[in-house]
Amino acid sequence: MIFIGPFPKPIHGQSLATQNIFDFLNSKSIMIKKIDVSSTGVKKIMMHLYACFVILFAGKTSVYISLNSNKGLILNLFLVLAARLRGAKLYLHYHAYDHIRRKTLVLYWLAKCAGKDACHIVLGQTMASDLRESIGFDLNTFILNNSKLIQQSYNITQKKTSVIRLGHLSNLTKEKGLTTTIDTAIYLSNFFSIELYLAGPAESQYVKDEIEKVKLALGDHIKYLGPLYGDDKDKFYRSIDYFIFPSQYKNEAEPLVVLEALAAGVPVIASDVGCIADDITSKSGLSIKVDDYFAEKTKEYISEMEQESNYKHASLNARHRYLELLEISACQLNKLSENMK
Repeated sequence: MIFIGPFPKPIHGQSLATQNIFDFLNSKSIMIKKIDVSSTGVKKIMMHLYACFVILFAGKTSVYISLNSNKGLILNLFLVLAARLRGAKLYLHYHAYDHIRRKTLVLYWLAKCAGKDACHIVLGQTMASDLRESIGFDLNTFILNNSKLIQQSYNITQKKTSVIRLGHLSNLTKEKGLTTTIDTAIYLSNFFSIELYLAGPAESQYVKDEIEKVKLALGDHIKYLGPLYGDDKDKFYRSIDYFIFPSQYKNEAEPLVVLEALAAGVPVIASDVGCIADDITSKSGLSIKVDDYFAEKTKEYISEMEQESNYKHASLNARHRYLELLEISACQLNKLSENMK
């Protein structure tokens, strides 16, 4: 197999997924030629040209491609054409959503040129359905969720207090939901005793202004923690009651922070974008359509959770949902590797 995709570093969801599948297939004694295309600019183009060369001059084999986003799909299209010329079985792994949502022409031709036997690996049932609708014809889709990409050592240690502790962890941008998170926290402070824990880089003036805005409203009840890794990230999830993630990022697919929160037993309140609604069940959190009133819907959900023992059940269900996704992912990986042999 020729295995093409971005590997860490840099570390992000796609590179982690690429490394995870590569390691798993290696453990199954599948012979793999690895080609890392994680570069940028001219070097990225050159690595894709090199991959084309390898495909064209390889013997009969299969080709796995971790697909780029947006304009990067054009580079992938050349790889697909090379693979079809050699009669190779194609495995195309989707990680971004914008080109699916916008029904781009390059995505249509990539799927068309891949042929009816190509395996299209997606992150959830929503992505599978949206991909078919975007392309306009049926595809051989295979679902593989991202639950195996995160740490699995979380323990449920939530100790509910009278203060409602909200957490938001991401690249702090408007698209990832920072403004909506802050506005929601300020709105909720009119009804509950609220603490807001923000984590992520605060390099832009926009982020600094938003943090100052929420400090004026919440005073000492806002905690900005900066970028978090390792034990500090674990501590963050242990210190919050609800994870807030109102992302409107155009390529949002299956964010790892949502899975991390579920793994830690933290109910998730997130926007219904990408495959988020596939991961959050009604018992483990709430997914809210982007056009709906996020703050008001969040208040309704938290009001319900604060009654009797509802929160405890939601926390346990969040952890159970993660373990369920993890078990499903293990079965999916085994099935995929059998198909690739």
